[in-house]
Amino acid sequence: MPKDVLVVEDDELSQFVIVEMCRELGFRCLTADGGREAIDIATANADTIGVVLMDLHMPEVSGLTATKAIRSTPSDPPKNIPIVATTADIHWHSARRCLEYGFNSVLPKPLNFDDLSAILGRFAA
Repeated sequence: MPKDVLVVEDDELSQFVIVEMCRELGFRCLTADGGREAIDIATANADTIGVVLMDLHMPEVSGLTATKAIRSTPSDPPKNIPIVATTADIHWHSARRCLEYGFNSVLPKPLNFDDLSAILGRFAA
């Protein structure tokens, strides 16, 4: 059985669309509206989460900061949960910066169903 997907997205409509796409692919989803909540959920559910889809630009705690915090956790899991950045800002410097912060991959927005399917198959199946 596939592992859960943690969808971290502050935009309600975007979160809904991503969750529905994941469910259509057979995955269960946990959701967080921001980085601080994502850190808490990833820590509490590390054994069931197969991948985190993390928006970069969120108020209070950004996706970059949340990922850095998850990667700094002293125990595994959650520090080795795959985290994929989801962003409309996909310039080469942004992708490189994401990898430097500990993301495993970058998925451009708007999300493409086939690209999402490939990412989930790679990390959460």
